[in-house]
Amino acid sequence: MSHRVIPTANEHSWQKARCRYRQKAIKKAVTF
Repeated sequence: MSHRVIPTANEHSWQKARCRYRQKAIKKAVTF
């Protein structure tokens, strides 16, 4: 199933974005 190959790369990018968003939220909480 080559259909599952695309989601893997997409998931990686999504995880990276989520990690960045989480870091931003933590920074905001620290500033708060």
